[in-house]
Amino acid sequence: MMFGIGSQSNNLLGSAQVLTSNSMTGFVSTTFQGQTYSTSFIDSGSNGLFFALSFAPMCGSWFCPTSVQSLAATVAGINGATSNVTFTIGNTTSLFGSGNNAFSNLAGSASNYFNWGLPFFFGRRVFTALEASAIPAGNGPYYAF
Repeated sequence: MMFGIGSQSNNLLGSAQVLTSNSMTGFVSTTFQGQTYSTSFIDSGSNGLFFALSFAPMCGSWFCPTSVQSLAATVAGINGATSNVTFTIGNTTSLFGSGNNAFSNLAGSASNYFNWGLPFFFGRRVFTALEASAIPAGNGPYYAF
């Protein structure tokens, strides 16, 4: 984890797409399987991805597909910018039985929102700009990745 955006050579935005979030809620929107979730957010404090998915078997409130599933969604900022995101979900029973403590494909059920939790951060640079912070891509709040 690095703090700051554009203040050092190791935290430059580069080609990251800037998605402005709602200044009151922090929400962006996610379109997944034809459904748009306007209450969508990126949250490194959530241990999994949380969203609605009808075809995967469940293990409690977690998804338990028989094999790893590759999925795609589009995240949009209130500035109209979009970013296509590919991700996978694994079998929760297998993941929890692995002895590991963090997972790149842990996912659970949610109904009216899309939570891009910790697995979203694996393998990508994610920037979070706080409201009114003056940084290279303009004032926050925004996410960039």
